[in-house]
Amino acid sequence: MKTEDKGFAAFCELTDRWAKACTCLDDLSKPPWKRTYEAMLNFKGLDITHLPKRWRNRLDKTFVQINGITAPYSIETWDDYQKLSVLDLARIGKLIHMLI
Repeated sequence: MKTEDKGFAAFCELTDRWAKACTCLDDLSKPPWKRTYEAMLNFKGLDITHLPKRWRNRLDKTFVQINGITAPYSIETWDDYQKLSVLDLARIGKLIHMLI
């Protein structure tokens, strides 16, 4: 596969996962912590190697911001998202929605 094809495939993978994450965040039938946790799971294992540099940087910046929000909490498992305040969960959700 050509490098540009790999880059396009990686971007398609990113946008698919982002759309699924947004769907999770918008599911009001679940509590905010569960929506955020499920949204974050969509990015688990995402290979960003072939993404264009600008998208790698954007992802990195977004997840650094999310890590900054979660840093004061003891997050060891996905269920620990229950510990986050509603405000912090909303901040994470906004960052994910604004990713693309």
